[in-house]
Amino acid sequence: AGLMGMPPAGDDAARYARLAAQLGDEDFETREHAAAELRKIGAKALPAAIDAAARSNDLELRTRAAALIRALMPESAESKAS
Repeated sequence: AGLMGMPPAGDDAARYARLAAQLGDEDFETREHAAAELRKIGAKALPAAIDAAARSNDLELRTRAAALIRALMPESAESKAS
């Protein structure tokens, strides 16, 4: 993972992007698992969620990414304030 305020390292960024893309997967369990994993990752997953929401036309992905972004934003703001 990257330093605070820095983008995640390549491997982590690729994993986060894959998980974010899975928010729009056809399989419900895959979508749920991806959302849970991204929530566990926390604020470091925000760039991937934002990018996925911005690039996708898939309503499910965009809705799940938006909910994730809203859930993670307070954590991100708090970590910057500390």
